[in-house]
Amino acid sequence: LKSDPLNCHHVHTFERYQTIRYADQPSKRGLVCMHTGSAACESMSGLVAGGCQIVIFSTGRGNSIGSTEVGVTIKVSGNPNTVKSMPENIDIDLSTIITKNETIDHGGQRIWDMVEKVANGKLTSAEVLGECQLAVSRWGLSV
Repeated sequence: LKSDPLNCHHVHTFERYQTIRYADQPSKRGLVCMHTGSAACESMSGLVAGGCQIVIFSTGRGNSIGSTEVGVTIKVSGNPNTVKSMPENIDIDLSTIITKNETIDHGGQRIWDMVEKVANGKLTSAEVLGECQLAVSRWGLSV
């Protein structure tokens, strides 16, 4: 992200960029965007089916969607009200970027640190709570 004088943020352009269909596996390394349904569970299931082992899920208003059978979900929120109302569901409280002037870089580092911990066996809040959902989208003809 890059800030301009008005404190607006802009996403940088990535040289290695790929767009894939629902549940397809990426063919190269780099930034990958997947066409998924808008429902949280649906999109996370597509990511896991495409090979993602750890999903970072941001919830603003509070979504209790958790892990799938074959993937793990780290749940983050930058909304102080959501963090306050459902702290047991949030793995990383990023509302500190708003409420305590934490830098975006530091918040990003906390996400990366959590990914490393989860990859090494730390349970996420969804795993501790026993949350487990799976949804598969169907496009086109079906019987």
